[in-house]
Amino acid sequence: MREQQDGFLRTTIAVQGEPVSTTQALKVPMPLTSDEIKTGISVRISNSIEGLTETLRTELRDAIWKSLGQTCSLNRMSYSKFRAEWRLSCGGAFWAVWVVDYELDDFGRLVTGSIGGSIGDAEDDGDRFTGVIEPQPPDQFRRETQQPIPQPQVIKQRRENETGITKSIRGSRKVGDL
Repeated sequence: MREQQDGFLRTTIAVQGEPVSTTQALKVPMPLTSDEIKTGISVRISNSIEGLTETLRTELRDAIWKSLGQTCSLNRMSYSKFRAEWRLSCGGAFWAVWVVDYELDDFGRLVTGSIGGSIGDAEDDGDRFTGVIEPQPPDQFRRETQQPIPQPQVIKQRRENETGITKSIRGSRKVGDL
């Protein structure tokens, strides 16, 4: 029998209707990968500008994603949470300049930085946009930025009488197997 309660998954094994043992496991969401963070930030920034054609929105999103990839902190890493503040100026025959200040949290180890980029040549002052992405649970961020949600990691908890050390049967290996 399996039941889920408070984020814990409890599995009970029964023999002839009598519970014999219960295993308890905790489901933990997977941390955000650097690609998920770059995608989420670029989606949020590009969606903040109303009136853009889908082609321009995609071009802006791709350019922001590429510029975020220029920092080694957002390449092949994963983080439990992050915070980002961004500033964007755009206008005219479509040009855009942006800066993203970020704070990445790797389970207590903080990495901070700032990176920016541009498309086209700035012709005038243009419109200015700002935004903040506050820390939030990884799966909530994935949902809000329309990204796939990976299966959560299942962490099994030991029973009280388990030591975590496996015992081999004495003499189970033959001398010739060395």
